[in-house]
Amino acid sequence: MLSILPSSSILLLCLDSSTATAIAEEEPVCIINGHTHASSAAVGFNAPLGMPYCTLSADNNVTEEDNTEDTLDWESFSFLDMHEYFDCTNHVYNTAKPLYTPAMWKQMRDLFEEQSEIDMSSSKIDETHVQNYYAGYADESRGRGAFAARNFTKGDLVHDNAISTVFWTNGDGWREYVMALPQTMACDVLEWTWIQTVPDYGPLLCLNLNDAAFMNHDDEFNIAPKDRLSLELYAQRDITEGEELTYDYYIYETDWELFDL
Repeated sequence: MLSILPSSSILLLCLDSSTATAIAEEEPVCIINGHTHASSAAVGFNAPLGMPYCTLSADNNVTEEDNTEDTLDWESFSFLDMHEYFDCTNHVYNTAKPLYTPAMWKQMRDLFEEQSEIDMSSSKIDETHVQNYYAGYADESRGRGAFAARNFTKGDLVHDNAISTVFWTNGDGWREYVMALPQTMACDVLEWTWIQTVPDYGPLLCLNLNDAAFMNHDDEFNIAPKDRLSLELYAQRDITEGEELTYDYYIYETDWELFDL
């Protein structure tokens, strides 16, 4: 059963070197949720419009940049506005995008928990869960993918989204989450998020936060849910270890306007 919790926000600020002197020996630092982080820990994070953020310069120095070039309020951004803001077009077509380490998945899960409006009390993300798949590269046209870690027989449960998925009931919380991520992660989230109707809750914004996010679409898919409401994906035929796992993206109807996105 999902239980609704108040949403909290992430605060990310960059201090200039004079302000940070007493804290970090004249090295710029970033404050995330009130905690001081070394420059390298904060590189790549983008704050909402109207706030400064830290980036990595060509000489590997963290610099403060003005993030007020637009008068648009990020809280009103549509999906396409966010895609443009993070400059995700090249990212979408980059087939050499990096795979995620456990630390990167944890970073994304921790941020969600800080901001969370929903607690999956009956299907909490299980970081100790042994995946039936692993991440890798499919081919030059598909880029990243997920591959079977063992043999499956037709009808076997391959993946349960309830173990690895986070949910939002409205676009505001999802938008806030994306805006607090580094550019690459933000573009990935824009690419990975789908909308699914979950029993008792209706349509939700859904995001996998483990290697299942790399599962690609294929018209000749080999895994699928039993119906549009199910979070579980089953083998549609016998699958051999090392074979790429794919499903039909179009079983879910993505309507961003439903969430004011």
